[in-house]
This record gives sequence, C-alpha cells and structure tokens, in this order.
Amino acid sequence: MTTDVKNTSLVAAGSLERLSALARARGTVRVIVGIRIAEAPEGAMDEETPRSRQNAIAAAQSAILAAVPIEARNSIKRFEFIPFLALEVTAQELDQLRRLPEVASIEEDKLSEPASGAKALRGRQ
Repeated sequence: MTTDVKNTSLVAAGSLERLSALARARGTVRVIVGIRIAEAPEGAMDEETPRSRQNAIAAAQSAILAAVPIEARNSIKRFEFIPFLALEVTAQELDQLRRLPEVASIEEDKLSEPASGAKALRGRQ
C-alpha cells in the first residue's frame, strides 16, 4: 500500500487511508511525522555532530511546516534531538505531508498497549 505514498517509506499498509478517513470524520487527527535527515556515518562523528544533527532536524522541521501550513498551529510539537514532529492535521494537510521528500514516516499519535514483557512485570507488583 505504500506505493501511493510518494516519499513515505515507513507507513503500514492502509495506515494513511485510515488516518485520512479519521481526519475527515473528526476534522483532524494527531500524527507523529518522522523526518528524513542526512545522517553522518558512525565513524565520521565528532564533537560537532550532535549540534549539526540538531540543526539538520530544525531545518527539516521548518521546511515541512513552510511547505504545509498547519491550521492547528498550537498543536505543533517540535523535538530538538530526534527527527520527528507531532501535530494535528486535516485530511488535506495529511495528504500534503505524505508527498514531501523530507517526510520519512507518518503514524497516528495515540497511546499503545504495553509490550507483553511490560504486562508481565506489571502483574508482579
């Protein structure tokens, strides 16, 4: 199903269609957008690499937000150290996001069930 997602490689089959349907039904849907940035090879990292990475993340976030004007501006959450954005989008904004080359993934921002190991640990307390 990712074939119609032009530049988004890490999207589960049917996920974008489901998110789009949710956005149309509710008006908006909360998503976490993975951002594609250039990564330095591990052997090439130096003390400036973390700052360069933060700058690359900020630049990619700004490029995405400039390309897709988000109606719910107060919903935008930028992350400084990881290449992600959290936002609330309409179906039209979701469609625009999925076409951007800077976007690596789009997932619904929701609570998940804990892993089975976490359930087992919780049961012992």
